[in-house]
Amino acid sequence: MSQFTQKIQELIDQNDLVVFAKSTCPYCVKAIETLNQLGHPPLVIQLDQIDNGTQLHQALKTKTNQNTVPAIFIKQELIGGNSDLQELNNKGELLKKFN
Repeated sequence: MSQFTQKIQELIDQNDLVVFAKSTCPYCVKAIETLNQLGHPPLVIQLDQIDNGTQLHQALKTKTNQNTVPAIFIKQELIGGNSDLQELNNKGELLKKFN
């Protein structure tokens, strides 16, 4: 396991809600806003604003088989990106993920 894959896994394991994002991504902004409005502020990892962000993003792509951000983890489960988050929220299933 690379140090970047290990770091991604540590962040997921140590936090109930993690959003891997990029600061210029409107879908990331929307996902973070939605979670904040629901009273569940996430740990946000802005991959374009941290050292080794490119390597962390590559490790995240390998782990999730998802090339885009945001990558949203609730209680160590990948729920997907913003469209997945919004779909769960619209169905009334998102808040259940936090119980």
